[in-house]
This record gives sequence, C-alpha cells and structure tokens, in this order.
Amino acid sequence: MPVLNDGRKKIRESAFTQVENGYTLRTPEYRYSRWENGGDGMRELYDRKNDPKEMKNLANNPKYKTTIKKLDDMLSDRIAKASVPPVGLTVIK
Repeated sequence: MPVLNDGRKKIRESAFTQVENGYTLRTPEYRYSRWENGGDGMRELYDRKNDPKEMKNLANNPKYKTTIKKLDDMLSDRIAKASVPPVGLTVIK
C-alpha cells in the first residue's frame, strides 16, 4: 500500500523474477541470476552501472565472491518467501 500512495517509496531493495528453471535478483548495482541448482556455469552476475548492456558475466571473477555470496543468500531468501502462499489464499493443485 505505501508504494501505491507514494511511488517514491520502496518496499524492497531488490526485484525478484523467476523464468522456467532460473531465478534473478536485481538490485540498483547488480543483476544476479541462478539457473537450475546454481552450479558452475549456471550463474550470472552483471554490474549494472559499469556494464548496463550486461555483456560481461562476472560470476566467475574471484573479486566478486563476497558480492555473489550476499546476492545468493538474498535470492535464496526471496525464493523461500515466494514459495509460501499469502495468508488466506487456498492453493489448488
């Protein structure tokens, strides 16, 4: 509701999306994607400020190990929260 009343307000520090077998977390600084189980070659990290066209995947660059860990933890948290139905919603299978 706060965002509907004032478009300048933020409710989260990142955007979360899911496409088939992958998940993406987008922050003002980075876009981090994890495909399938996130193993070797199944992750992407782009510096949105220095590489706005996302041409250089930084996921295997040791310099970004701490950043990837932080984003991966954030992404796992968002996946877990997205898997829980809202209160009062009945899931039909």
